[in-house]
Amino acid sequence: MNLDSVKSIMLRDLDPELQQEIHKFVSDIGYEVTITGSTRLGFLVEIYEKSDRENLKKAENMILKLASVQNAIKEREERRRSERREKSGVFRIGMLEGGVSASKKTRELLGSIGITDEGIMERAEALLGPGKIEERVEDIWITSLGKDVVKKIFGEYPEIILIPDENNFISELEAMETKKEMIDEWAKTTALPAWVDYNQTPGILLDSYQEISRQLGIPVPEEKIKEKEEKYVSRPMKKAEMVKVLAQLGFELKRKVKELVFEGPKSLTISDPHDGEYDPITVRKIVRDIGVTPGEFEAARKAI
Repeated sequence: MNLDSVKSIMLRDLDPELQQEIHKFVSDIGYEVTITGSTRLGFLVEIYEKSDRENLKKAENMILKLASVQNAIKEREERRRSERREKSGVFRIGMLEGGVSASKKTRELLGSIGITDEGIMERAEALLGPGKIEERVEDIWITSLGKDVVKKIFGEYPEIILIPDENNFISELEAMETKKEMIDEWAKTTALPAWVDYNQTPGILLDSYQEISRQLGIPVPEEKIKEKEEKYVSRPMKKAEMVKVLAQLGFELKRKVKELVFEGPKSLTISDPHDGEYDPITVRKIVRDIGVTPGEFEAARKAI
């Protein structure tokens, strides 16, 4: 019996009939606790662990019922999420007929991030081509999502790779990173329900910040939501602009040959771009290497 799966369920997530059953159960055994819609059901585990012989079976039956309900809720949230994404049309490009067989390179690249859907591979080949696919896969791997999460989310939602606009694609990646950080922060003090645990339900990272907040039952100030919804988008940067931004962040250019060597909060060496401009992927790598957030980097860019 998985007691942990019950602890994170909130009363309001249950059907009204089951909510009434829990209220009656608590009343019948004389347990003194005030429960509301936002009450998590961990207290039932406490009752079970401390019950006398007379109430032990009642508590056990209730927890077994809730454990099965937990799986039903998870399935419901996945259905809701899929329906919302379909209605939004965000991935409607996925209906595009490819007409091009995916190359071995494309299969290997997309397979590395968990995509096995033949139709998606063919459409990606037709829409993006192997070169752009390789760039996107590289961009995915430099996120903070981690190997396991990347494979889970692209395995279940391979259509993400088909977002046609490059800026929108990068924005989607960065939004997923921010949502993962948000959930990780909450998980330090709150047991996560399975349907908002990205390791079990990776689609949560595609939900809006307000929807994540609703499911966790933790209010987020409107200004915080607005801040999170403002998506930073990497864009090409001239070498001179990059040097000025790094100076704003405390990095001083010390040597310039084929590579630029900076001293500052940490040592940094970057290539000298042949055409005098860094592409978005390289910009994202530099941001990650210097250890600042995209927002901090953007603030420094605006300050020059």
